[in-house]
Amino acid sequence: MKIGLPKEIKDNEYRVGLTPAGVHALVGAGHQVFVQKTAGEGSGFSDDQYKGAGATLVETADDAWGEGDMVVKVKEPIAPEYPRMRENQLLFTYLHLAPEFELTKQMMERNVTGVAYETITDMHGKLPLLTPMSEVAGRMSVQVGATYLEKMNGGRGILLSSIVRQSCSLCRCRLPATVRPDLIDQSRPLSLLSSEEIKIKPGLFSGLFEQQIEC
Repeated sequence: MKIGLPKEIKDNEYRVGLTPAGVHALVGAGHQVFVQKTAGEGSGFSDDQYKGAGATLVETADDAWGEGDMVVKVKEPIAPEYPRMRENQLLFTYLHLAPEFELTKQMMERNVTGVAYETITDMHGKLPLLTPMSEVAGRMSVQVGATYLEKMNGGRGILLSSIVRQSCSLCRCRLPATVRPDLIDQSRPLSLLSSEEIKIKPGLFSGLFEQQIEC
């Protein structure tokens, strides 16, 4: 099969649909992969890496879409990409069609078969391709939240609250804990809070530092 890998053009999207390792696996299985030049730059992959993996480099997105009987992307096609879709083409990407009426219409009119990563399920009914995205979003939420707490970004100029790990001084057990929500705004360091001010949640969290308390 001929597989096209165009560069993502959605605003602030720097990912790429296939890594050089993925290209190598597909080429090894007998497929041809056509990669648009600089498609992997935003993710740190050079054209030379794709070429070394067996890909054929093409100049433009039109070339990548035109060569591919199957096109692999990250995000759903946006308006400039609609004319590049053609009849009987297979599109692998995160589609999220529910709010995308025009994209849905364009794919139906052009008889394009879309495989939406977010709807693929495994034998257990789970979503193996959506789970990593949720994990990334969850981890980024803390990073983004910390950024907007900075004074220069209009925040209050405070650090995110920490998660503390309680260590029992008698039996030496370790009890993960979080500070009660009504104490989050207090200015005292967490290390000065009393055990009554800590809500113990055994087994739920790992700590950022340890504090000894009495049983």
